[in-house]
Amino acid sequence: MNYRRAGVCAIRVAMHRPPAASVSEQTLPETAMRKLILPTIALILNSACATQEQSMPPTDAQTRQVFNTRCSACHALPHPARHTAQQWRHVVALMERRMQERGHAPLGDDERQRILSYLSQNAR
Repeated sequence: MNYRRAGVCAIRVAMHRPPAASVSEQTLPETAMRKLILPTIALILNSACATQEQSMPPTDAQTRQVFNTRCSACHALPHPARHTAQQWRHVVALMERRMQERGHAPLGDDERQRILSYLSQNAR
């Protein structure tokens, strides 16, 4: 059984449908759907990334550098409007604990203040 046939069988099992005798017996909607899935996912992910980058609130160069280097070292940069200022204080404290658990250097007082100030000023 080739990998393509195995994938079709796995999808049909998940959908509780008996497998077709061959891949060529798929209906037109199934074939069209399979061809559109990957481009659609790529388009959605690309749009989400572009939107996030364009909509980040402006800040001074030093704060941007701290936020980018310290936060994006482990994860994608969150948009500040994702949380309230109070929630950001808890999130940053949680991230600092995770940084310590993973052996990363802790945030300095100035770095923490810059990050919290930026997030709080642009929070929802």
